[in-house]
Amino acid sequence: MSTRGLARVEKSFLQIQIERKSNMKQAIAIATLLLAGVASTAAQSPTSNRTEQELKRLTREVSDSALRGDKAVAERYLADKYIETDGFGKVATRAKVLANYPGVPASMKATMDLEDIQVHVYGDTAVVSTRGVMHLEANGQKITNSYRITDIWMRRNAGWQLIAEHYSNIPADRVPAKVDPKIYDAYVGQYELAPGDVITITREGDKLMYQETGLKTRIELMPENETTFFMKGLTGQNIFVRDAKGQVTHIVFRDPDGQEIKAKKIK
Repeated sequence: MSTRGLARVEKSFLQIQIERKSNMKQAIAIATLLLAGVASTAAQSPTSNRTEQELKRLTREVSDSALRGDKAVAERYLADKYIETDGFGKVATRAKVLANYPGVPASMKATMDLEDIQVHVYGDTAVVSTRGVMHLEANGQKITNSYRITDIWMRRNAGWQLIAEHYSNIPADRVPAKVDPKIYDAYVGQYELAPGDVITITREGDKLMYQETGLKTRIELMPENETTFFMKGLTGQNIFVRDAKGQVTHIVFRDPDGQEIKAKKIK
């Protein structure tokens, strides 16, 4: 385990476009891993309270050890073929994790609150999803970061062992700017992202709404300024561009890493 929470991750704005395919791939990957650890393909067994409480205790123990740099705890629970994936997509082996297990300096007064711990048991395999809130203090400066952590445990002869973990940053909510909703009228229309993939922008009262082909839900676009908008929980930008005559011609979707994709206004 790393010190969880010292890493940062940005969720791509363009995930809106690939969300359906991404979710399907994730579901298939998790299902494959779970089935590998289950003796049969029988229906999921109910989670006993005792097992659930044990896994919650282990989750807290491993989290606390990461803050303290207590390598003995990690050596006890991390499986030989343990893999850890951070929010940047980097994968670390057990050996690499143990080689970089320094903990957080005591002067920083680090704490990790574990919230919303959900335990799902499938025979001798379990998935534990947790929201971690890390608090740090550096020379009187307080820092708080939130993370979503997914652990996969497997029960073996020696007890439960952690075989995989993924963690990613939960972006802080951005505060929308105050703009005159009348400017939204110029943005209303349809924008072609690709053949057969059209983004529809509508106005609902004082709200500007986004909807893509194939998605039933509409998402509110919140103003960063009069031309740039964002979606709650995401870090990318939605930028409306005008030509020399002042007409809106396209939208630019900009990722946090600077990558851009354009959607031309067609209607």
